Amino acid sequence: MPNYRVHDAINLTALGMSFAGYSMLANTNVIPSVSGAAMIGYTLSYLAGTFLVTPDLDLHGSKPKKRWGIFRFLWRPYATLVPHRSSFSHGWIIGPLTRLLYLALLTLPLLILTNTVQASRELAQQYIGWDALTAIVVGYYLSQWMHLIADRAPLRP
Repeated sequence: MPNYRVHDAINLTALGMSFAGYSMLANTNVIPSVSGAAMIGYTLSYLAGTFLVTPDLDLHGSKPKKRWGIFRFLWRPYATLVPHRSSFSHGWIIGPLTRLLYLALLTLPLLILTNTVQASRELAQQYIGWDALTAIVVGYYLSQWMHLIADRAPLRP
């Protein structure tokens, strides 16, 4: 398995290649162009998936976990519950979804305590269209899949 530097390099190279590929295809009208919000959402979710929310968050002392700084303790329960290289950490569909659901479980109590659930929902509906939401999901999943390809993870849900 590659170390974090190799994972980061692979992911950043793939991000650049995805931009180049998209630019070529959009400029020749092979695919439609997307909004700026979708491009920003894709980029930010891809970078978050590359540096912060990776399949290696279940490893003690991993670089992605250290990048969370003082908030790395938030990932201890995840590391305890999720065996490394299982479908829940290194699955192609379930693995990324597990981390997203875990983040949602961490965030929801904060939103409820601050009484901002409705405001967050309205803000998202107002500023994030379906194209941006799709781009966010695609960016996050692609970053996860690049990690799994580098790890030579078997194809499993």
